[in-house]
Amino acid sequence: PRCWRRWRCWRWKLLARANRSDGRHGCHAERYPFPCDLEIHYALGAEGFSFKAIVRNTGTQVLPFHIGWHPYFKVQRNWGLTPEPTVRLIKNEFSYPGEEIPYAGHEWAEEVDGAFFYSDNPRICNDEYTLEIKKLAPIVQIFRPANAPFIAVEPVTGLGHPDFPWIEVPPGQYREIRTAITLV
Repeated sequence: PRCWRRWRCWRWKLLARANRSDGRHGCHAERYPFPCDLEIHYALGAEGFSFKAIVRNTGTQVLPFHIGWHPYFKVQRNWGLTPEPTVRLIKNEFSYPGEEIPYAGHEWAEEVDGAFFYSDNPRICNDEYTLEIKKLAPIVQIFRPANAPFIAVEPVTGLGHPDFPWIEVPPGQYREIRTAITLV
């Protein structure tokens, strides 16, 4: 298949099939603007859900990247998100992250969409269980439309923001990123 991103055409070649028992998917980008292989591994077990991404630089230049994922969680009555963030990044008119501002609380009756700094892994709690989402960096994206029955708690390695330098992969090498959602 072909995909458009940043006005460039990528050609993706599947390296693995979606129905593999080990939960491994892969693709190869010949022109991302950097040639690379991306492997995604996931597993669901008694402890929770684990996610691993391997970014392999198949080109001749250093490959800069950020990665994140966007799990959505159903929320019902008596739910909460802890701990409270310390600060957040304000968005500009293009929805790009900008300067840090003090955290003033989440107003769940309004849309919440932004990048928040967490001192510890975020947790979604309700009367029956607590889920912990392992963060990839001090910042976590939070998205929830006003009064929605779901919330996205999105671990990311960065946002293209000066506080989060790009992860760099030298030619012929790879970087591995891991995160998880666990029952606490």
